[in-house]
Amino acid sequence: GGAGFIGSHLLKRLLSESLEDADGIDRPEHDFLENPEFPYADIAYICAGINGFEACEVNRLSYRVNVDGTLGTVRKLLKQGSFVVWVSSCSVEWALTAYSFQKALVETALQMQPNVGIVRSGRARNDLDGLCNTIIRVGRKRIEGITVWNGYDKGDSV
Repeated sequence: GGAGFIGSHLLKRLLSESLEDADGIDRPEHDFLENPEFPYADIAYICAGINGFEACEVNRLSYRVNVDGTLGTVRKLLKQGSFVVWVSSCSVEWALTAYSFQKALVETALQMQPNVGIVRSGRARNDLDGLCNTIIRVGRKRIEGITVWNGYDKGDSV
């Protein structure tokens, strides 16, 4: 998801720090679903998917991309030995839309997995730097389980 709203900002941030090799992978939906092959990464940040409430309601591939594609990608990355950070959404708390329901399903499947950190984001447009700080910190410190970022907390600097 290196070309999306959060992923592109996260990638710029990682590249600007020059602390690690960073590469964004942005794939067409069919390739993402049928052939989730990725180069080894010590830390893999997953921001990919069909995002937004309306987009998930109208795109009939949203479940396959957001649930099946994400879980398949995480499985591949874990087999490679990566620590995976997946970006969820605070909308999982009410799960009234296809988007929030899909995020909730993936979050439930991943939250007990070892070597997986979940950042539940909210209000990303309010403070994208704070969100990126949190995502990077979860990866670098290998924080498993759910970390909630609410858009008001600046979070630890990384």
